Amino acid sequence: MMSRDRQIDTPTPPASSASPLRNLIPELLGYTLASGVALLVDVTVLAALVKQADWPLLAAASLAFIAGATVAYLLSVKFVFRHRRIERRPWEFGYFIGLGLVGLAVNDAMLFVAVSGAGLGLVVAKVLAAGATFATNFTLRRQILFAPARLRG
Repeated sequence: MMSRDRQIDTPTPPASSASPLRNLIPELLGYTLASGVALLVDVTVLAALVKQADWPLLAAASLAFIAGATVAYLLSVKFVFRHRRIERRPWEFGYFIGLGLVGLAVNDAMLFVAVSGAGLGLVVAKVLAAGATFATNFTLRRQILFAPARLRG
């Protein structure tokens, strides 16, 4: 059951006092924490599957990505974002994962360009890619899934 402050939004008039930027900083900080926990889960699952269970890297990385994304989703809807546009949770989760895959593509592209094109070291490239991925995921998810509904017309 959803709490009263996490209901599916209905369009609000533009003159309302709800500014799209009003919740930006708390959401950004909350999403940063949620992403950190999700990253910890991702890395832990990846390491356990590869080192202890002897899984192939790509299979382990895929399952670890899904585990981390699931944690990010659960923390995001419970603690970070007040607004939700999609009523059906399986659909919302699917969009959340899909948008995460966009972030994964940004990560891979940034790593490739930074290492192959700019000649940066792997750790520096990964830090830059992680920043770009975080910004992409936060922006897309906030604008597509968790922004207040707007009036049409």
